[in-house]
Amino acid sequence: MKIGVLFSCQHAMLAHALRALVPGSHVPHYDLADCRTPEAQQEVLRHLEGSDILITAGAPEEFGPLHDPVLAGRVKALHQFPSLSFGGFHPDTVHIPLPDGHTLHGPTGQYHSRLALGAYLSGFSPGEAELLFNRRVFSRLGYLGAFALESALMTRLYADYGIELTEALERWRARGVFMHSVNHPLNFVMVDMAVLVARRLGLMQPGGWADWLVVEDNLRLHPRHPVLPPLARELGVEGETGFHIGGPRVAENSLSLGQFLAAEYAAFQARPHEVLRGAEGLDAVMTLLA
Repeated sequence: MKIGVLFSCQHAMLAHALRALVPGSHVPHYDLADCRTPEAQQEVLRHLEGSDILITAGAPEEFGPLHDPVLAGRVKALHQFPSLSFGGFHPDTVHIPLPDGHTLHGPTGQYHSRLALGAYLSGFSPGEAELLFNRRVFSRLGYLGAFALESALMTRLYADYGIELTEALERWRARGVFMHSVNHPLNFVMVDMAVLVARRLGLMQPGGWADWLVVEDNLRLHPRHPVLPPLARELGVEGETGFHIGGPRVAENSLSLGQFLAAEYAAFQARPHEVLRGAEGLDAVMTLLA
């Protein structure tokens, strides 16, 4: 059986797990982010067409032959499932969109601090901004309740696709922090997601998990923000203070909060304020700091 996967940055872990769960399957897999040129789209189509099942996170019209309605005519069955996103451990993390369609890069790649951005736009110095990272401010911004809210939203989202996430979410929560960042889950999360998708598509029998299966966590070396102590204490998980810039988890690849804020401010200063104000959820921070 050929199971094509056209997904987010989570494609590799999902595909490797599906290959192990469905004996004899062939699972070519691709990241939609790498399919923006016509040449890339045709190359990926060449490998995915004829799939017995095509799993996609949803490709809009600008992806040409990979756009869902078009691709559906080149495979036997197309099924869309959302890429996993969960901000319960990192409610302060935000992307800053740029006018050219890209996102602003800073010390931790595309991940920025909403609180740092609001402080910068409000005229706070980096030192003053550092003092804002406390339980009182987190509470006022709703960060301490983000885990419950994000859990409910994610559960409802997957229910719309025929996937019951409640038991899986409880399993992940029992293991502590299960996200590297808002869109980078740990490997055991993606194994469970592969099980849920396989069940939904009739490739596995209902019930049971695949705790025997371990796939390589290819997202572990990407930049990430810590679960900061005020939120960590609220959730009963281990907190951190280091902002990981990417690469091996060693001290030289970690920034303290003060170092991170200084680097964030440097990235912000290179852009007009009106561009920076496009970050999602910024209004609440600006109102609090006014």
